[in-house]
Amino acid sequence: MKILKRSFCIVLICAMLFAFAGCDAATSLLGDALNKIAEADNSVTQPALENISNLNPTQNLETNYTAMQLAHGYDALLTDSQRECYDKLKSSVYNVSNTADEGGTYSTESLLMPNEFGTYDMRLSLNAFMEDHPEVFWLDTSFTFSTNNNGVFYTPLSLFNGDELGVMIPVFNNKIDDVFSAMPENLTEYEREVFLHDYILNSVTYDDAAVDSDVNSEYSYNSYGALVNGLAVCEGYSEAFLLLLSLGGIEGCNITGTADGGPHLWTAAKISGNWYYVDTTFDDSSSTGSDFAELNRYKYFNITTEQLAQDHEISPIFNELSKSQVVGSSTESPALFNLFVPQCTAVDMNYYRKELPHITDLSQRNRNELSEELLKAAEDGEDYFAMFADPEYIGVEDAYTLLFDDEKYYFEFVDYVNYTSDEVELLSRATTQKIEAQNVIIASIIYD
Repeated sequence: MKILKRSFCIVLICAMLFAFAGCDAATSLLGDALNKIAEADNSVTQPALENISNLNPTQNLETNYTAMQLAHGYDALLTDSQRECYDKLKSSVYNVSNTADEGGTYSTESLLMPNEFGTYDMRLSLNAFMEDHPEVFWLDTSFTFSTNNNGVFYTPLSLFNGDELGVMIPVFNNKIDDVFSAMPENLTEYEREVFLHDYILNSVTYDDAAVDSDVNSEYSYNSYGALVNGLAVCEGYSEAFLLLLSLGGIEGCNITGTADGGPHLWTAAKISGNWYYVDTTFDDSSSTGSDFAELNRYKYFNITTEQLAQDHEISPIFNELSKSQVVGSSTESPALFNLFVPQCTAVDMNYYRKELPHITDLSQRNRNELSEELLKAAEDGEDYFAMFADPEYIGVEDAYTLLFDDEKYYFEFVDYVNYTSDEVELLSRATTQKIEAQNVIIASIIYD
C-alpha cells in the first residue's frame, strides 16, 4: 500500500489539554494533520536558533538547465496576509532550534502575524510553501502558535535540529549535484523527465517499514530520504521527483489523493506546454517482479486525467472545502486537499505512445512496419517486443485478437524475422501481456 503521511496533532493549552491520537496507517497523512496550538499571555519565547541559510539546498547548484521556480502553491493563496506569511517562511525555516519540544520536533523562527490571521490561513500558507519548496525537507506540517498584544506568533516545526541539518544539507546538496552531473546536455524536456524518472526508480526503494512501524518516518516521507537514503514512501518519491524536475527546468506540482484504498501522492509535470500525470511510486511497484519489468515501469508516465482515474482519486481543491475541513477539529481529521490541480488531456508525450511502434489498421503496410521493428528488436537481443495500439485506429482488445487469436499476425512477424535474418531465429510462441489502460501489447521474444 502506498501511504502518504504527515505528522500533525492539535494541542490546546488553555486550562485544559486535549490530545488527539493519530489515525491508523491508512488514514494518517498529509491532511490527517491537526495543528499544535498553544495560547500564551504576552510574549513568545523561543530557544536559541541555529542559522543554516548559508546551506540553502540547491542555492549554488550548477546544471546545464535553468531551474524552474515552483509557484503553484503561492499562486493559489487567497489573501495578502497568506502571501506575506509564505514570504516570511523563506527565511524563517533556515533558523532552527537544537532543543526538541515534547513531540520530538524543533522550533523554527516564529512569524508574527495579525490577530485576524487564523489557523486556516497558516495551514494554507505552510502547505503552499512546502508544495513549492520540496528542497526544504526538514519542515513538518505541524506548527504551534501563541498570542499577545502584538498579534499571533506562529512557529513552524522542523523534523531535525539545526546541528543535524548542518550535516544533512551538504550531503543532500552533493547528491543532487551527482544527479545533474550525470545528466547529458541538450536534452529536451521529455528526455530530462525520462532521465529523472529513471533515476528515482533506479535509486529508491519503497520503505515498507516506515509504513508498518513508523521506522525512519522522519526521513522516508521527504526528498532527503529518497535521494540520500534511497528509501521512501510515496511522499518521498514524489517530493524528490518534483525537486529534480524543477532543478532540471521542468514545471510541476504534486497531487494529493487516494489510491490502492489509502492516501497517496503523485506528480504532475508540464512537458512541451501540456500537463501530464506521473506516479513514480506506482511505476516502481509495477515493475517489481513482473515479466516485463523494464516496460512496466512506465505505466504511469505522462498519463491523462482519464487514465489516472482508473485507480487514483484526486482530492478536492481547498476552496471547495469548509475552513473546518481544511484545519480539522477535536473530532475530525482535516480533509485531504490540493492547492492546484491541472487538467491532463494531452497524449503526445505518453511514454508508450512516443517510444513504441504503433499498431494502426494492421494493413499489409502496417504489418510490414511491425515486422521490421520485431527484426530490429530480435537482432538487438531484446527479451520482448512491445507495441502501442493507436486508439485513433484500433482498440487494444481488437489488436490483440488479430495479433494472437484470429489472424495470428504476430507469428507472421516472427516468420519474417526467420526468413530475413542471418543472425537470429525465433520460435513461434510468446508470453503476452496487455496494459489496457495504456493501449500496450507486449510479447516475449523466444529465441531458438
